[in-house]
Amino acid sequence: MKHAFFLIIVFVTATSFGQQLSTADEQYVDSIMNFYYKPDAPGAVLLIAKNGQPVYRKAYGVASLELNVPNKPENVFRIGSMSKQFAAVCILKLAQEGRLNLQDDIRKYLPDYNSHGRVITIENILTHTSGIIDAQNKPDFLKRMRTDQSHDDLLNSFMPDSLLFEPGTDWHYTNSNYELTGFIIEKVSGMALRDYLQQNIFQPLEMTHTYVSSDDSIFVNLVNGYDKIAGKYRPAIFLSSTWEYAAGDILSNVDDLLKWDNALYTDKIVKQEWLQKAWKPFLLKNGVSANYGFAWSSNTLNGLQFIEHAGGINGFNSDGIHIPKQHLYIAILSNTTAWWSPAVASPIALRISGESLPKPNSYNPDKKTLNEYTGVYALQRGGGNTSVDTANGQLYSYIILTNDTLFVKLPVYGKVPILPVGKDVFVTAWDNPYYRFHRDNKGKIISAQIYNQPMQTGPAEVRVKTNLPLPKEKKAIQLDIKQLALYKGKYNFGGGAIAAVTLDGDKIFMQLEDKFEILPEDETHFFFKGSDDTVEFVMTNGKVTSAIVTRGGKYEGKKVE
Repeated sequence: MKHAFFLIIVFVTATSFGQQLSTADEQYVDSIMNFYYKPDAPGAVLLIAKNGQPVYRKAYGVASLELNVPNKPENVFRIGSMSKQFAAVCILKLAQEGRLNLQDDIRKYLPDYNSHGRVITIENILTHTSGIIDAQNKPDFLKRMRTDQSHDDLLNSFMPDSLLFEPGTDWHYTNSNYELTGFIIEKVSGMALRDYLQQNIFQPLEMTHTYVSSDDSIFVNLVNGYDKIAGKYRPAIFLSSTWEYAAGDILSNVDDLLKWDNALYTDKIVKQEWLQKAWKPFLLKNGVSANYGFAWSSNTLNGLQFIEHAGGINGFNSDGIHIPKQHLYIAILSNTTAWWSPAVASPIALRISGESLPKPNSYNPDKKTLNEYTGVYALQRGGGNTSVDTANGQLYSYIILTNDTLFVKLPVYGKVPILPVGKDVFVTAWDNPYYRFHRDNKGKIISAQIYNQPMQTGPAEVRVKTNLPLPKEKKAIQLDIKQLALYKGKYNFGGGAIAAVTLDGDKIFMQLEDKFEILPEDETHFFFKGSDDTVEFVMTNGKVTSAIVTRGGKYEGKKVE
């Protein structure tokens, strides 16, 4: 994600409240928001609050492309996985009342649950240390996501699968954990989850614009959500709200989220001693921090704690950052998946909190030193998924040196420069993530730890340096324009994912979310420019019938046009 922050003056809806940001801070925030959210595209609402009061509250972009209706600060959005913190606090409330214990085996409340011979505690499911797989990552999810699910359907979508690891020994973010959380809340309280939330959180806090989603209900001021596919915005791909349940089915606006954040400084919902449990990073059995508590990530930068959780659901993105020492809250709600909200909110949080990150190129190692980092690194952990959950075998990243600059080559992301900020520490050109290289007792590079600042969700990513040789650079050949024209068209990868293959002169491109040039190695095998990702066009009787894309996994799309 590029952070080319420059000021573009666009119309925004604004509401003022007493104390405001400084002119410089407001211009900085506006420059970021205007860069990502254009006035004629789906947008976002951003709220910044200090000491419980808004100091910045603006809407960007449109709420409906079809009606050309601009966003408003009071609009309601799907908040996705930010919903998990509400479920976690419900569990804490029940624990505070003595109705359950965080160390209880979940089978105490769900006796028919198959835990594959292991003890899975309530704490394990809250902290994503249960080892349970995420049903929404399974291959059949795209086919099933439009169909309503009963509680039994949800359970059976993941319960039969073996655990990824012994509970408490590792970390794996999974929505299935919070499906179980919802079931336990209902079992202990004797109430439907939506009723429990309404009576114990929404009503007491007067969160009058916060709802549990339902596909057959109308919600006042709810904006339309949009996905960006093949470079174009389209209505969000339908997802039955029954799939989300306690993991992501809440709708809200920034004003209600501020009421929620303000309550977290009080004992109104649960006592502070219980909330501190939610914000304390879980330690795995090997002593490694998960950087995650109960439905919030928890990190410290220069002694300042950042408590955060994002959300992503079809057509929507969100993020909420709670900085208790400064009583500072940043909430962003967006009606597009084109941009990942934490990438937008993180630099804003740093600026308003007065913190900063190390500057790239503040340290200048010589070429000999830079060469020490080059090589093939085996991915041990990535994106919250342990290596045991890698369905397509071992993944590798490559660190290469070109013209005195290090580059990392990754599946999907291609070739990315990493710039030095200190001895054995580098950062990608867009300020995150960071690469910290580790050496053995002889000074030889043995691994790289990859993490985000100021907020890392889950343990830092680990890549171990191997003795494998760096792959040779792929070489493109020239194909006749008539041959290239055979591949033009649209390819359906399922679940609403359509890739467009287009020609521009003698160049050929493939576009799903972003547009990439693909280069031919032979008549049917292509590779993405600047990346090792590949496309194989399948020919039958002289006609192209499908495309097989390899980008961290293999995906086949049938040619439909």
